Amino acid sequence: MHATVVNSDKKHLPKWDALFRSNRGELPERSDKIKKLIRKGVPTQFRRKVWLKYSGALDRMDMNPGVYLAMVGRERQQIDRGVHPVNEFVDIIERDLNRTFPDNLYFRADPPIAAPAPPYWPGNAAPDGPISLIASLRRVLVAFSFFNAEIGYCQSLNYIVGLLLLFMSEEEAFWTLVVITENLLPAGMYTKTLSGTITEMKVFKDIVKDKCKPILTKVKEGGIVELDMLTSPWFLTLYINVLPNECVLRLWDTFFYEGSKILYRIALAVLKLIESDVIKLKDAMEVVQYIQTAPKRMTDVDKLMKAAFQRFGSKAVGHLSHHDIDRKRNEASAALNGGSASPSARPSTSSSLSSRS
Repeated sequence: MHATVVNSDKKHLPKWDALFRSNRGELPERSDKIKKLIRKGVPTQFRRKVWLKYSGALDRMDMNPGVYLAMVGRERQQIDRGVHPVNEFVDIIERDLNRTFPDNLYFRADPPIAAPAPPYWPGNAAPDGPISLIASLRRVLVAFSFFNAEIGYCQSLNYIVGLLLLFMSEEEAFWTLVVITENLLPAGMYTKTLSGTITEMKVFKDIVKDKCKPILTKVKEGGIVELDMLTSPWFLTLYINVLPNECVLRLWDTFFYEGSKILYRIALAVLKLIESDVIKLKDAMEVVQYIQTAPKRMTDVDKLMKAAFQRFGSKAVGHLSHHDIDRKRNEASAALNGGSASPSARPSTSSSLSSRS
């Protein structure tokens, strides 16, 4: 991962440096120029700023000073009241902590003493000793479980917060998680019923039927599993542990700027890139396994992003916009709820996200 990141940074760094210089060290407001720049990749050192600003997390954090610390303090308040467990999610969170990136030295319970600070940490302060992000991960997840009682905690959130903590502070990661679950993704994605995920997978299946029908047909003919069972982890984890690391980071760059349509475009790009291979397979289990492992084989990040935007971008024949997805969400939600759309079909109406692009 590291060599790829360095090469990508070196390639695009001059343009990003020039952008910051022309804006007095700050990021400008949204524009087609910024969108194109982000699609080509954000240098590592600027990812924190880009993600926070264009996701809306920075504004949300600035409007709610002290809220994160108050949520962190809720656990102690419950303990002092004699409430145990402090809520229904803490024990599950505890179990998942050491399962989060077990091969990453910053998520080990006993990190090497010589380990440097995570390379993406803001600030210049050198660590006093070995660093483990496990405690930070726990605080953010438990705080969020108090803040959003409807979700509380759902497996996958540990990976999302874990990756965020490699780039930003606890409070920044907390508010980024808030905007992911409340603004960038439809409601219900991480609730107990996973109603939003069920709707998303119905929407995705409809889109695949329109744009990659041979894949859908092949999976159906096999009769082993539905396509949505293979692809739902892609959406729930925002592709963490699904795509190679550099692909995940490039996807997140665009996701925080453009919203959930990117998750669809990447999924369609993966399926389109393997379509010719899949239709040649004879064995049904082979088909399932090939699709399951396909994202990990997407080692050429530029090829993947090119497929996502040239095949399904705003000027492509297979154009897929927020408007298209929202319309299908409303239809799917109405079908699942006997004719009336549910809150899980929350449209992407944020003024910061263009439905045309």
